[in-house]
Amino acid sequence: MISFFQRLLTPVSLALFVFTQQSFAEIKATEVKKLQPYKASYSATLSNIPVDGKAVRTLTQNKDGSWILTFKADMLLYSFSEESHFRFKDGEIQPFSYLREKGALGRKNTSEITFDWGKKIADSREDSDRWKVTLKPEDLDRISYQQQLQYDLSNGKKEFTYNVINEDERDQYTFKIEGEEILETPAGRFATVRLKMVRDNNKRQTWIWLAKDWDDLLVQLKQREKKKDYVVSLRQAEIAGKEITPLPIETTKK
Repeated sequence: MISFFQRLLTPVSLALFVFTQQSFAEIKATEVKKLQPYKASYSATLSNIPVDGKAVRTLTQNKDGSWILTFKADMLLYSFSEESHFRFKDGEIQPFSYLREKGALGRKNTSEITFDWGKKIADSREDSDRWKVTLKPEDLDRISYQQQLQYDLSNGKKEFTYNVINEDERDQYTFKIEGEEILETPAGRFATVRLKMVRDNNKRQTWIWLAKDWDDLLVQLKQREKKKDYVVSLRQAEIAGKEITPLPIETTKK
């Protein structure tokens, strides 16, 4: 299961926002989007069978204006967590640091990256291994790029490609919009945009669903591999202290 959350929730993991009782369409038309703190919980299934455990994702703002995005998952004997500390300015995320920890059967693995934008160097470490990568202005880490994707979609962008520092490499993640649909989750039904991760082959396929009415909150993630579907679905979320609400029953019948 740990590989599921590492490959599925991380590259895709998860971005959530909210705003006041004013509608998303009204806000989008009148002001530039700003990040909002949030907390969301998710459940998982493997080939439609519930998986025992929990996953929580949070975004908080520090007093200095910087942000911390975290994701933590505990499934059976496995655990996985990520944390990114970044600043957000003019619609762009610039990470300061990244930390990932995963554990299985008593073993623990730790990865971290420090972004030195003055020297344009990323100091990347995994346990006893260490690398240095020359930074480009658009470089992100393995969780902050998800927040950037969500923000970009909410601001009307149609193309989504991100450079991500991963150990001693710079990976490129690309998503494409497949369409829109009403999606049912444990938290209720939501009007969503469905995106698919672009890969060189179909050995592993990944989709994400983002809530149109809730600033493109990620409400579901699915990965298909070896004829099995791994699905992570929203259970509950609150953004800026307000709990999100699904579509009313009469709307979902259309």
